[in-house]
Amino acid sequence: MLVTDAGDGYVYIEFPASELIGKQKSGEFITYSDRNGLKNLRRLLHSDEVEGFVKRRCPSLLEAVVKDKTFRKVKSALAEKHNS
Repeated sequence: MLVTDAGDGYVYIEFPASELIGKQKSGEFITYSDRNGLKNLRRLLHSDEVEGFVKRRCPSLLEAVVKDKTFRKVKSALAEKHNS
C-alpha cells in the first residue's frame, strides 16, 4: 500500500488488486502490473473520502492508511487551511 500526495488535499492510494473487495468498475482505478506481474490499483481521492473508500473497498488496509505519514500530513494541512 502506498499513499502519495497529489496536492490540494488529494492523495493517490495504491494497493494490490488482490485486496479489492467487490468488482472493479470500468474507469474506477488506474491499473498496472509491477515487475512480478502482480496487478496494482491506483485511485485519486480527496483526503476526506479516503477512509470511507478504504473501509468499503479494501478494509484490510484501513489501519495502514490511517497511520500513513503522507495521509496524516495531507489531512493536517487541509484542517489547518479550513481553520484559518
